[in-house]
Amino acid sequence: MSRDLQHQRQQAGFTLLEAAVVMAVLAVIMTVAVPSYRGHLQRQQLREAGNSLLVDLRNAREMSVSQRTPMFVSFHRGPNWCWGVSQGMPCDCGPTVAGSAKVVDPATGRPKACSLTRHKGSEFPDVSMDSAADAEFEPTLGQAQKYGSTAFSSGRGQKLQVDLNAMGRAQVCGSATSSATPC
Repeated sequence: MSRDLQHQRQQAGFTLLEAAVVMAVLAVIMTVAVPSYRGHLQRQQLREAGNSLLVDLRNAREMSVSQRTPMFVSFHRGPNWCWGVSQGMPCDCGPTVAGSAKVVDPATGRPKACSLTRHKGSEFPDVSMDSAADAEFEPTLGQAQKYGSTAFSSGRGQKLQVDLNAMGRAQVCGSATSSATPC
């Protein structure tokens, strides 16, 4: 009986060959799963950037009517891209370097800050802004005096676009949207 007990104790555990096979299978799974997961994360960041802009455009339109004042959504393009929402006049959401501000407050002579909201590209590290059109909402009906499209893309070629029409209505379209609505 003691021999059977010793034999059972020796059988418990994994052999080196079994452990190597498990590690090889895990390596194959990780090789397939990691790029797919990275693409999923980039698509989520792209959607988040588009939805954040959509919300800002809709809020700016609503505020222009409720507060009876023009509202502006201003963009800064390039590697340090951003957008911001301001009241009364356009704002400068970009990096402030002496003498480089594109919007100056006439009352103070300083760059007009985006006082209501501001989103920086660093919030969405895998997303680039390919093109953007500044927006201006008039105060009575919320129609857009300035309107157009803002295009975003990810490193894997996924694209998303936020369109603003003359009526002041914004929508998201592109292959990276959850509904894959064509633009």
